[in-house]
Amino acid sequence: MWHENRDEFIAEFRKSKSQRQLAADKTVSRGLIRRRFERWGLDPNELLYQPSGEEQTQRKLRQKNLQLSEENRALKKELKILDKNSNVIGAISDSILPYVQGLQLPKMKKPPLIKGSGKGISQLLSLNDWHYGDIVRPEQVNGLNSYSTNIACRRVEKVVNATIRLGHDHATTGNPVEELVVVLNGDQFSGMHNIHPDDALEDGRIARQLVDCALLTAQAIWELAAHYSKVRVVCPAGDNHTRSTRRTPTSATALEQSWSSPYHEIISLMLMQLEHVTMEIHPSYQAFFRIQGWEWSACHGHGIKGGGGNLGFPAYGVSKHHAGNLAKTVMLAKMLKQKKDATFDDFVAALSGIVDHTLVGHFHTKLTFEHLGGEVHISPSLKGHDTFTGDILSKVGKSGQTLWCIHPKNDIMCTHPINTQTIVDEGDTRYMTGALTGLQTSGEIWQRWLHQNS
Repeated sequence: MWHENRDEFIAEFRKSKSQRQLAADKTVSRGLIRRRFERWGLDPNELLYQPSGEEQTQRKLRQKNLQLSEENRALKKELKILDKNSNVIGAISDSILPYVQGLQLPKMKKPPLIKGSGKGISQLLSLNDWHYGDIVRPEQVNGLNSYSTNIACRRVEKVVNATIRLGHDHATTGNPVEELVVVLNGDQFSGMHNIHPDDALEDGRIARQLVDCALLTAQAIWELAAHYSKVRVVCPAGDNHTRSTRRTPTSATALEQSWSSPYHEIISLMLMQLEHVTMEIHPSYQAFFRIQGWEWSACHGHGIKGGGGNLGFPAYGVSKHHAGNLAKTVMLAKMLKQKKDATFDDFVAALSGIVDHTLVGHFHTKLTFEHLGGEVHISPSLKGHDTFTGDILSKVGKSGQTLWCIHPKNDIMCTHPINTQTIVDEGDTRYMTGALTGLQTSGEIWQRWLHQNS
């Protein structure tokens, strides 16, 4: 059979040009096509990719650069012996510089702020609970959901598209968006085989999930950065699914025991050329940050305990968590009384630092409620309904992410739930993954994606 021979399978796939079309042409299930890709470790994007003339030129330049680097090192040794004061080395460096610059990641011009008649606002986008690498099969969840790495990419596309469109809508109707704040609020990739091996149904293992998810996240933020004059990426330390031990690390150990830490660092390296994008990698389980003068606190939420009953989340624990945030920030304000040199401005800053909003993920549900003069926000998951939420929690977890618009005077002026539950089929995606498959390094995948999207 054609699908039992690797070469014949690849040839037929290239004729059909997509997994969906191949299944239709051969009248087989898409699950069979997917399993063949998994069996042979094939990357659909790589099989269909044909390097352009410009990319072939870049490869030749890279090879030439390596050759020149070797020659340069040899020349440096000789020149140090013959004449330490010679300026020939400078001349050689000048001749190599154009090749090196040609291989650097391109910088992005800071986009202008779209003008509007009203006050500038900020958008806050919570990206949480992607569980990238998890697999949900429809037949195991009564047909309520389907999830894979491909579906995750397609859902992220919708989140990015919706965020950009809503930003432009607000700007054109009066409120220019001055900045976008993205909170990477935990459980971005699966790690189930580490913490719950008996329940793990996954694509890849932790390192592959980490690098692939970093590629996906960086591509999404890169696209967002083309539409906002300022982007802040807030990363609390530690979460549930990417912990490296069976126990859940918090506080001082969270940063050094979570696979999310190298995930954040890789994203930071990939985006370092974007001067208007800043990464705030917090060393603590809980991150405090300010948006338009309003104080926010974010953490994944796996440390929250307490009863919740039929609500599907620990209501008492969440309320206690928010009360604790208030206590912490009030205590910081009170500590100023002990400072002899404290100024009036110091007290104003301390009072404004009392937390207004607590943001968590983890519970795979969408909810906002007022508590102790502030608000608690729980953001839903990109993964959506699975066997755990259905069988253990007896609830339906719909797929989505949440976007808020924040006004300097009116606080949250609107909330936009971005529904991604409708995306349950495999299909084409503009994002590229495929790390640790032996085909390309993550750097090569990243550069190829940049080349096609710059």
